[in-house]
Amino acid sequence: ARVNPDTFGPCEVSGVEVIAPPPLVHDILTPEDMDRLKSTFDDEEVKKNDEGAIEKDEFIKLIKKVLKDEGEKPPSNKDLGAAFVQADEDGGGSVDWDEFVSLYAKVKKG
Repeated sequence: ARVNPDTFGPCEVSGVEVIAPPPLVHDILTPEDMDRLKSTFDDEEVKKNDEGAIEKDEFIKLIKKVLKDEGEKPPSNKDLGAAFVQADEDGGGSVDWDEFVSLYAKVKKG
């Protein structure tokens, strides 16, 4: 049997609220992850350059803190140094907020 779509008018469902999950940043970071990263990155104790980016030593310290707070074992300083070079997409010698988030997402994905 064929159903004529004109036979049925608009459908209503009452009393049901549909909540879609929030979008994930880089397909893995939840809004809670982003809030935690932002508050860590924006902490007044984090040393930033004039552009608001962090340099290699600060980057290593920050990644170690975030991973420790999550109960994860941080990689070696050598591996974190290599990660810094990878995260520093524009080669400027520092990592800005977007580069930091991008790298952290890669770490989370494994």
